[in-house]
Amino acid sequence: MIEVPGEVLAVEDGRALVRTRGGGGGCGRCHEAGGCGSAKVGSMFRAEHADFWLDNPIQAQVGDPVLICVAEAVSAQAAMLGYLVPVLGIVVGAALGVLLGGSSAGDAEALAGAAVGLLVGVFVSRSLGRGRSEGEPVLRRAGERTC
Repeated sequence: MIEVPGEVLAVEDGRALVRTRGGGGGCGRCHEAGGCGSAKVGSMFRAEHADFWLDNPIQAQVGDPVLICVAEAVSAQAAMLGYLVPVLGIVVGAALGVLLGGSSAGDAEALAGAAVGLLVGVFVSRSLGRGRSEGEPVLRRAGERTC
């Protein structure tokens, strides 16, 4: 399980608004000799915090420290849907653009096919990702138990 610490900002209708802090990431060796520093570079493009509305089965109150728990398989599935499917769309679209362009096909046909393939790939990945509930994050009390 992936555990992300957060704090409850609001509670409403059995749901809690939880703010997670940015930062972290990487392997944890950023400040050591030989560390790649990728978390430092990534922090330039990452928000300071993120807010999520989650079901509140633990009856957390405003100000409570909590953990957001997400199954590791969900992260892999999200990467596949978010990256692999659109990239496959680009490759297949470019190939189809060249094939459909015939013997005089060039870069323009490949580019047009890649653009259409990207759009189709994004549409397919969004369609496959909607309505999935097996990967819903779970709210736990910080320190009570791990995910």
